[in-house]
Amino acid sequence: MSKRSYPSGAEKKKKAAHQKEAIGKLPKLTAFFTPETPAGSKKIDPSNSPLQQDTEKTSELISGSGNDEHRDGTTPTTDLIKQVQDLTENISQDPGDYCDAVFTEQVREIWIRKGPAFFQNKDCDFSEASRTYTEFDGRIKTRNLHKTVFIRRLKNNESVERKWLLYSPLKRSVFCYSCCLFSASKTSFNSLSGCNDWKHINNLILEHENSLAHRQSMMTYIARSKIIGRVDVDLLSQYKTEVDYWKSVLKRIVAVIKFLASRGLAFRGDNETFGSQNNGNYLGCMELLSEFDPFLADHIKKYGNLGKGNTSYLSANICNEFIDIMGKKVLMTIVSELKTAKYYSISVDSTPDLSHIDQLTFIVRYVKDGVPVERFIQFLPIKEHKAEYLAETVLRLLENYGVSIKDCRG
Repeated sequence: MSKRSYPSGAEKKKKAAHQKEAIGKLPKLTAFFTPETPAGSKKIDPSNSPLQQDTEKTSELISGSGNDEHRDGTTPTTDLIKQVQDLTENISQDPGDYCDAVFTEQVREIWIRKGPAFFQNKDCDFSEASRTYTEFDGRIKTRNLHKTVFIRRLKNNESVERKWLLYSPLKRSVFCYSCCLFSASKTSFNSLSGCNDWKHINNLILEHENSLAHRQSMMTYIARSKIIGRVDVDLLSQYKTEVDYWKSVLKRIVAVIKFLASRGLAFRGDNETFGSQNNGNYLGCMELLSEFDPFLADHIKKYGNLGKGNTSYLSANICNEFIDIMGKKVLMTIVSELKTAKYYSISVDSTPDLSHIDQLTFIVRYVKDGVPVERFIQFLPIKEHKAEYLAETVLRLLENYGVSIKDCRG
């Protein structure tokens, strides 16, 4: 007779009893986190604890409530954090409303600030999400979601709340809070429709919360939810500081370019070196402003003569780009005024430039606020002076700007 290779029933019962006895001797989880308070001693107020005070101070710094200022006089605040604080006031508690959209950093920030309890909806009426199943014997049975799925029973008979499990009245399904936010692996718990197989829901939930993808997403959520040591907020604050700095630089540069361009003055000189007497009107104006503006003086000292390949926004290329942008803006304003006035007249004439390219000067006249005005539109390169060719050139220009030739009166 061969020896039995599997344990008998008595051996199984003995092993289960031994395991139950060993588990019963284990300390409860609360013993590690809630120390007993000795009789007669004062209870510690958590709101006055050093950890809570540090958390509040950190929250103030993140929310931009500090009074520290940048060197250009602006306050270091994070636009994303402000937008999130405004959006968290009136948002949907149904996780199904977010499944069809992309989880951007802004949406993640809102979910993290609200926490999983805000989206859990475990007190809803689950009868609306009931489903019918056909059993093996042909009977049709209706199954619902129960509140018991939101609690996990451990082997030592402790109950742990599944805070990550969310119910959507809209989708009539359940979702995973952390996986919807951070998991790259697609499962039924972070899909568009969610999980609603109530017949096998206990096994599906147990399998999901023991999966590697769920554990990784939970670790990511825990790390992101801690205000102290938040890396992304520090990066956003640093990014905002850099943006504010370069915006302040560009404001001064645009003001100088606008001043010189509006008066038709030359920009460039013999060189582009700060401190030179022949560096032109543009750099000369920047040096003049820096005498009364410590921020601009510090910027010129740091980035002034670094040469090509270094970001400074002080080069001739930046001047040309801003002049082009301003020119297009002025042209669109003239065209808008011309369309408002409706009736107009035109004046065209051609002349060669220094490179011996024949150009057609295009000028329009119209009435603005009861006063006749004359505006230059642009130079048009032309190849010949025949009347038909010039007429086609004029009509093509008016058509490009959406101006009707029927309103031309001269």
